[in-house]
Amino acid sequence: MHFAAVYLACTLSALIRAVPLPEPNHDYADALSLRYADSHTSSSFSNLERRTSKEPGHHVPSVEEIKPQLDLDKKTANGKKNKGVLFYSGPSEQDPKTGQKITYQDRARDRAAKTDRIILEDSWKDKSYPERHTTGKTPQEEKKFWVNSSKAIAQKTTGPVAKVLLPAEMKGTKFHDGTIWKEHEYQDLVDNENVRKIVKLNPDNEKEEVLLKKPPRQGTRRSPRTPGQH
Repeated sequence: MHFAAVYLACTLSALIRAVPLPEPNHDYADALSLRYADSHTSSSFSNLERRTSKEPGHHVPSVEEIKPQLDLDKKTANGKKNKGVLFYSGPSEQDPKTGQKITYQDRARDRAAKTDRIILEDSWKDKSYPERHTTGKTPQEEKKFWVNSSKAIAQKTTGPVAKVLLPAEMKGTKFHDGTIWKEHEYQDLVDNENVRKIVKLNPDNEKEEVLLKKPPRQGTRRSPRTPGQH
């Protein structure tokens, strides 16, 4: 009797091992969060983290894939022909009158309307494109999408004067660390041959500051003056 019980237990154990278990979902959204990882450093978690990092994530459109999705000839909010893109970088604030939160995107959109320009969020051919590529994504993937989108519009813009809305206290090119403007957009505008000048707009008034003025392209000549011109 004892031998039969042992034989039965061994047989059941072998059958359980033979049944394939479902693979764990290694998609980042279903894996353990990074906050959990900070306080759980067991070898089992480390193995899961290593496996997760090797798994392909959601596809994030590249800079080149995003460029055709941008329409830089779009009309402004006032129905006028736009004069170019208005870039922006700054913190959200609270309206002292209403107490409501005002994002810097709101401020940029308002200034863009007043200066006949458009911002990135209003330049999509298909307005649903950003949502379709950020919904259900990890924070890293969502950030990567907006980094690529910002780079795409900075590289694609053709206006000779690029303008950016930055906090009033920010002087010159001492931009805030970690911002998309500092890490990506500004340098892409510097490298963009179509952009000859980068101008900062003050959010509190109409003052402007030239951040960069490129020298004339080699081989270009100024038009000759006519007699009597100075």
